[in-house]
Amino acid sequence: MIRDRIENLGKYDGIVPAGMIAEFLSENDAAALPCGRYELLDGAFVNVCDITENETYGKYEAHRCYSDLQFVVTGDEVMLRADIAAGIGGEYDPDGDCILFDGVSGAYDRCHLTAGEFALFDPTDAHMPGLRGVSGHIRKLIFKLPVKL
Repeated sequence: MIRDRIENLGKYDGIVPAGMIAEFLSENDAAALPCGRYELLDGAFVNVCDITENETYGKYEAHRCYSDLQFVVTGDEVMLRADIAAGIGGEYDPDGDCILFDGVSGAYDRCHLTAGEFALFDPTDAHMPGLRGVSGHIRKLIFKLPVKL
């Protein structure tokens, strides 16, 4: 997992397509975009969503084909992260590129993101996003970035 401010995204070019993400953000008002899916280049896309209540139902998730770059536009969000090997239960759904775990065994990290920050989760990261911090509303963009195999 990588955590940083969005203005520092260029430091991670080569790990993520920083230029493509920066271009999308410069051409669109992230706070005003309608919720939904927006196609990007090379199989990448971004989901724009608003969270008004805890929406994870206590499930960790992981992906095989995509990394998640979760960018908090407004509000604040708590996310949990553990190594995928610690995942308990869950089967891979290839249609949704998702494994939902019942929990994790052992250690996990707690990450509290505020507006302007992002977290990058790769396929080794089981993560539980969508937990509200102190704000009542979260606007976030989830960039789904194809994993280079």
